[in-house]
Amino acid sequence: MATFTVRLNDSGGSATVVVGNESETGYQANVSVTDADADGVVTFAFNTYAAGTAAGDDVVWLVGDSRSDRLAFDDTESQTELDSLLDAGDYLVSVGTTDDPAAVLDSPAFVGALFVTEREDPSQSLWRTTRDTLSDVREAGDNETRSAATAVGTAVVNERLTRTETLAFTPGDSNSDVLVVRLTVPGLSGVLGPAADADVTDEFAAALTTNATGETPLRIALAEATPGQNRDPVSVDIGEALSAGSGIEDALTVVSVGGDTYYVFVDYDAVAAGAFDGANTSFEDGDEIAVNSSLQDARLLDVDTNETAAAEGSSEYPTASTEFTLEAAEGGFDLTEDDLVATAVSENATVTGTTNVAPGTTFSVVVRSSEEAQSSFFESRTVVVASDGTFAASFDLSAGSPGDAFEVRVSRAPFSAAADGVLIEGNATGAAGAGLSSVP
Repeated sequence: MATFTVRLNDSGGSATVVVGNESETGYQANVSVTDADADGVVTFAFNTYAAGTAAGDDVVWLVGDSRSDRLAFDDTESQTELDSLLDAGDYLVSVGTTDDPAAVLDSPAFVGALFVTEREDPSQSLWRTTRDTLSDVREAGDNETRSAATAVGTAVVNERLTRTETLAFTPGDSNSDVLVVRLTVPGLSGVLGPAADADVTDEFAAALTTNATGETPLRIALAEATPGQNRDPVSVDIGEALSAGSGIEDALTVVSVGGDTYYVFVDYDAVAAGAFDGANTSFEDGDEIAVNSSLQDARLLDVDTNETAAAEGSSEYPTASTEFTLEAAEGGFDLTEDDLVATAVSENATVTGTTNVAPGTTFSVVVRSSEEAQSSFFESRTVVVASDGTFAASFDLSAGSPGDAFEVRVSRAPFSAAADGVLIEGNATGAAGAGLSSVP
């Protein structure tokens, strides 16, 4: 996918852009643009994947602030027809104000170049986030002033979207981490075609399912990496689950961040509920799960679909594979050697803990004095899990007395945890990290 920006000296004027030269490179596309909004600029996308095909609007289209401008292009009359993908190499780009492409080639007002490179294999990394962050990304996709790509970038900077080798889940609940695959597939933007903004969920989902020619351009599957002896691996093919109408239509959110790179948000709870539907065979705590992303588009790969094995895991298809460990969500409070939460009689008494759930997860920590305590207190604070898995809550316990006992617990969390505590003299909390108190 390439993007061309044409700057016109006369606002409201027109220009002809000629990509290639049929007599020299075997391909030529003639694109006429008009600055209808009179801002002096027309920007359009050129799809090297669709070049030479009768794909109409999938070859060239206006983008960004130029969507109100005009573009003239006929897929059969305005370009050279090709039987296969545009070859790698350099293509001359000539621009002129005349509407005659031959005259533009002979005497261009501006000359540039389009560089088409060889396709590289897919690559990926695994990330995770919270349902709140996923909601924020989805809302940004519907916002005219803030894009989904911006929301993703903000989440990364704020460590609300982090790389991971684990995913915390809540069996029988809908509060698991959200799996995110940062997937780069060179050429995939051409397969997806025109998209109105960074949210390309619909286009991406279509690529995962069988198209009109019986092909599945892209495949993403979750599969058990180390199944038990004499047992087939548990697996979920996202495209097949979508095609089967298993109820996971809202489980995917896909954001393009440019350069054929996509953040694929996978709602694990929705996928597990829809794909397994209460079946005995499902992913379990401790499973090593491989995320396999395969490029299967015949045109992009330049393969004969009649000769290419379409079997699952076929080595004919370039595949990126990365594993994560599925873990039941758990957490607990930092304890002393006496298995107590110790915190000072202070206006800033702090209780700390650790958890394996995604950074950015929010829940409440509640402290309540015991019946034997000299003073009575009951307080609740909202905490946010940090990037290192820790959390901390501060309370005003200055009215308490050293030796007062209390109970501390979490509320509205993906896990259960509770512990006994005691107030101590001084400004420091008890030894952190000496132990954990958790309720499975």
